[in-house]
Amino acid sequence: MKSVKGLSLIELMVAMTLGLIVTATILQMFVGSRQALNVTYDLGATQQIGRVAMGELSRSIHMAGGWGLTSGDVVKDNLHNLAVSLPVGCDQSWLFATDIGLQGYDGDITLAHTDLAPNQQACLGNTQYVPNSDILVVRYADQTRLKAKAALAGNYGYFLRLTDGEIYLSTGADIATKTDVGVAYNLPYQFEIYYLRACAFLDAAGNCADAIPSLIRRRLIDNQLQDELLVQGVAQMQFEYGVDDALPDFTLDAYHATAADVNNWQKLMLVRTALLVQGMQADSNVDEQGTSYVLVGDMGASPYVVPASAAHYRHQLFLQDINARNVSLQNFN
Repeated sequence: MKSVKGLSLIELMVAMTLGLIVTATILQMFVGSRQALNVTYDLGATQQIGRVAMGELSRSIHMAGGWGLTSGDVVKDNLHNLAVSLPVGCDQSWLFATDIGLQGYDGDITLAHTDLAPNQQACLGNTQYVPNSDILVVRYADQTRLKAKAALAGNYGYFLRLTDGEIYLSTGADIATKTDVGVAYNLPYQFEIYYLRACAFLDAAGNCADAIPSLIRRRLIDNQLQDELLVQGVAQMQFEYGVDDALPDFTLDAYHATAADVNNWQKLMLVRTALLVQGMQADSNVDEQGTSYVLVGDMGASPYVVPASAAHYRHQLFLQDINARNVSLQNFN
């Protein structure tokens, strides 16, 4: 009977070593694939954040100053029964300044240092404002959501009523009592403030519950101002303003880097928008601390510098020129 020989100790050690090398190689490939997948996901999420944010801003800027078949100046002379439930100190007349369809406000180190007057700052309440970010205010009547008068009974939101012989902005409940003269159109009134908040969510005390900078739209819904979280991950927002400064001839004469340089908001033609988007996942392999991003406006001369707190997040800059269609058309009415 022949003897059966097993593996020698040396052969066993060689086999184990080879096995460990193969296993380590597979693990390294797996980790590399997982990292690549995370990078791809984060870049995709960043792109999506930028697209959604620009889409929301574009829609409002396009709609700003749209009042149907009339102008914001005429609407301002026909305001009735305004009684909005507002934060203490908030200026109601600012909400209904329909002669200015769109207006920007320059950012600063705190909300109190911005161009907003104290009675306008009060309308934002406790915002957890992102330092140096610009603010945009938009007013219009939404011509895409016409309401029948019968649907307005008991509705205390605000609507612009247009008929053959009357222009009337009031609550839905008030308009529901009116008698139609010819064809009547009831358009929901929109007041919107776009700003950046240092977090996506607030706790019960109004403090930040996270550290994700986010684009917020504060708007008039029914009879009060409410915040809407649009997208998370917008670290900075800046605007420049293209204006028809000379005769109203639909010619863009100048870009103004700050809102303070715009003398007449009714001559606005274009809003150059810059959004710096921050990735949603921290990555230890990324270190952007101190990296400079040149935006527009006053951050064109003084770039945004990534702080230590956001060093391990990827950043991407989005730039877009958005036409203020209705605002510029008002110059020719």
